[in-house]
Amino acid sequence: MPYTAVPSGQLHYECRGTGSPLLMVSGLGGVASFWTPQRPRFEKRFTVITYDHRGSGRSTRSPPPYSMHGMSDDVLALLDHLQLERVRFVGHSTGGAIGQILAARHADRIDRLVLSATWSHPDPYFHRLFTLRRDLVLQAGTDFYTRLSTLMLYPPDWIATHDHHLVEEHRALDKLQREIIASKLGALLEFDGRAALPNIGCPTLVVAARDDATVPSYLSVMLSQGIRNARLTMLGSGGHYVPISRAEAFGHAIEPFLLE
Repeated sequence: MPYTAVPSGQLHYECRGTGSPLLMVSGLGGVASFWTPQRPRFEKRFTVITYDHRGSGRSTRSPPPYSMHGMSDDVLALLDHLQLERVRFVGHSTGGAIGQILAARHADRIDRLVLSATWSHPDPYFHRLFTLRRDLVLQAGTDFYTRLSTLMLYPPDWIATHDHHLVEEHRALDKLQREIIASKLGALLEFDGRAALPNIGCPTLVVAARDDATVPSYLSVMLSQGIRNARLTMLGSGGHYVPISRAEAFGHAIEPFLLE
């Protein structure tokens, strides 16, 4: 299994397909498998790179604290390890915040940028929801956090037809897992990228689903307005996990942009 060293641990990563490098960065859950529904489409045209965030999956479960800039530095370490000077970047939710940081601070490394279901700063709704999630994962000490997350991440119709796939997500979290998730939620609550948005000069596509209850679509609209010449694609449904629940529509929306 391929790994690369980062501060305080190692990242597990996967490279599949042929063609120009395409880095796909998942959200808070931080696992490469999030992109499984998208891989068949994009591996035909690109070398698709995915990885488990530090603290998730098969990467090192480093103890807190976590920060958005630390997560971004992990991505830079991965690109350096793979000797990739420049990549196309697709970031979902937390991955989109990472993408904003990299595109603004390391413009030479990002060729084209897709920001999926993400935000530039926490508004009052975001703050209430993510503070609740952080308090729940720390105080409940059971599977309540994962049960709530399932309802917040997927649209109701998708849950109704895929309920048998979600049973394994209703698992209890150990103490370190809870602390890692809480620290990452805290990092998201502290993230404010508005001042850096004018520094993003690469072609950018912002994608959202209208029924996203975790990161409401109006936050994606605001994000697209802050990046010069950014395009906005609004999908009719799909919830927060639209790359999974509406895999075909999501892939169809971003593929032409990535191929330009």
